[in-house]
Amino acid sequence: MYKIIIPILFVLAFNGCASNDDADSLGFAIYTQEGMLIDMSKFDGCGWVLEYYNNSKHYLEPNNISAFENVISDSTYVVVRYSKSDSKSQCMLGDVVTFYDIEKIEQ
Repeated sequence: MYKIIIPILFVLAFNGCASNDDADSLGFAIYTQEGMLIDMSKFDGCGWVLEYYNNSKHYLEPNNISAFENVISDSTYVVVRYSKSDSKSQCMLGDVVTFYDIEKIEQ
């Protein structure tokens, strides 16, 4: 009986140590989204948002967009890698997120 249980436990113990390419170093899930950057600063409490469509219009509100000033401009199509944030929304449009990477899409 032990000859069967010990190898199974060994496999389960080391299988849990595999790296996950879809998580950052702290274990947060990393998502990818394509969309358009929109400057919503004319509205009270808003700044830059990422507008995208998934059967209907949705928004992501980045909390660190200033780190990507060399990439951002209004109505620019981009692909972003992000994780969800626990921060509260100022603009009340969508989920607050932390961007890890932004890449322009040539139209």
